[in-house]
Amino acid sequence: MGTASPVTCRRSIGRFMQWDGRLPDGLVEALWRDPDALLGGGSVVSAGKRCTVARVAWPRENASDAAKGPSIAPRCGSQQAQPPGGDRTAVRQNTVFALKRFNQKGPLHTVIHWFLPTRAWRGWRFGRRLQQEGIATPWPWAYVENRLGPLRWTSYLLTEYVTGEPLQRWIDRADQIPRSEWELVIRQFGDLWRRMAKLGVVHGDMKATNFLIDAERRLWVLDLDGMRRPLVSWIWSRARARDEMRFLRNFGNRRDLIDSFRTQIQEKRSAALFGHQAAGAR
Repeated sequence: MGTASPVTCRRSIGRFMQWDGRLPDGLVEALWRDPDALLGGGSVVSAGKRCTVARVAWPRENASDAAKGPSIAPRCGSQQAQPPGGDRTAVRQNTVFALKRFNQKGPLHTVIHWFLPTRAWRGWRFGRRLQQEGIATPWPWAYVENRLGPLRWTSYLLTEYVTGEPLQRWIDRADQIPRSEWELVIRQFGDLWRRMAKLGVVHGDMKATNFLIDAERRLWVLDLDGMRRPLVSWIWSRARARDEMRFLRNFGNRRDLIDSFRTQIQEKRSAALFGHQAAGAR
């Protein structure tokens, strides 16, 4: 881990934003003023009813325009947070980010979620927490919420853009992947499973497309916006069992892979229970 970096927030009547202080000022202003325009100016990676994700390169040709003029609202107090390690301790020129907008599904969904933490906030919170625990997940740089007082609706999450191959593609061509590479990924999953237990968290959507394998064969976990940390042991155990079943279902009838991953899961079970009890005590 590197040295601490400032985490800053800004609020107005209709918007709240929190970001890593190492982000370029122009990008901060562009995200604050019009996150939809920033999203629209990127390359759409996926678009669905639940969310829209775009690959956003910075700086843009007109990036300087976003930084012109005073801020719309004053910044609120800063706090210190631990940044990611390695070469992510500063934003380099011509950096690529992933910007995700969480859409409202309809009137009932909107009303229910007025009073709940946004999915962008969850992605921000758990992304930073997992990184601090040494888990490979894209670093969250900022999140924005459209809100009015305590009421929240559309939200946005800006993260590090990680390239790699979804685990689903590995499964689709499982016989073409050397067993030694599978073993490396399987061991990493076992370590991820143990560390999540130590934190007392459950993912909530363990489908194969939410895992990425990069060129160095490092396993990344994505889409943390459904993650939660149950404080009651039996609720956590039940949710963790659902995570396990959903993950193993990715492998269809590949009993060899199911058995290998299940072995890792079972080896971590005793540590998992202890880890959750310790996490609940904190």
